[in-house]
Amino acid sequence: NPKDMLSYVSFGMARMKLGHAREAAEIFERTLAVHGPERRAAAWLPFARAQEFGEMPSGYRAELGKLLTRVTLETPEGYASMTEFNTALAKALDEDPTVTWEPAGKATRKGGQTGLLLDNPREPFIAFEKVLRRAIDAHFDSIKVQPKHPYLSQVPKTYHLDLWGTLLSEGGHQHSHIHVGGWMSGVYYVALPPTLGKGEAGQDGWIEFGHPPPEFDAAFEPHTITLEPREGDAIFFPSYLFHRTLPFSGDTRRISLAFDVKPTTWR
Repeated sequence: NPKDMLSYVSFGMARMKLGHAREAAEIFERTLAVHGPERRAAAWLPFARAQEFGEMPSGYRAELGKLLTRVTLETPEGYASMTEFNTALAKALDEDPTVTWEPAGKATRKGGQTGLLLDNPREPFIAFEKVLRRAIDAHFDSIKVQPKHPYLSQVPKTYHLDLWGTLLSEGGHQHSHIHVGGWMSGVYYVALPPTLGKGEAGQDGWIEFGHPPPEFDAAFEPHTITLEPREGDAIFFPSYLFHRTLPFSGDTRRISLAFDVKPTTWR
């Protein structure tokens, strides 16, 4: 069924897994042209082309940099400082009854992940949602629309927000993944270990964009961008960008909040 977007892009992924990179890339390109900004097609197209030619497309890293946004959130009402607020967030996440260790079907390893925190909203997550929405709306106000771009071609007007927490222990990380159900995704850093940024590359515990998932046998050298997490900062990115967190050492946990923006209407 040529009108069924999901089966169309799944066919492209099947061809790519069978080693037919050129055909897969052509299918992903047709998917984006016919059906608009489908998440998996946008995510896999540059990797399919790289697999075909043995190298990443020219300008891929520059494109990544253009799509990543760091935002420092405001201190919510009722809290004296972001330090006080982050302490409250960390305590609430630590005590959350929905935390599951290495949940099945998720990217988290050596860590726990909560359920959706806004399904039954409570403090301090209500306060967090308010300041996060203000930051998201300001970010959307700044976007200059670019026709046919898989992310910049449309700007959400109203949206649903999914929010969950991740608590990583020593060696904890998330393997490379995308958020198929989101339009824009992001991560907010609640508490970070003092060993962050250590290691041979000086990037332990950082977040990296542009690396293929572990099951993908890449025939090319990935072009990636790695960003340093900072307490009180959020990083926004299109949900189709592959991203992962790098392992870290030490007995202090790395605590963050992740979120997906799911548009309900467009500007």
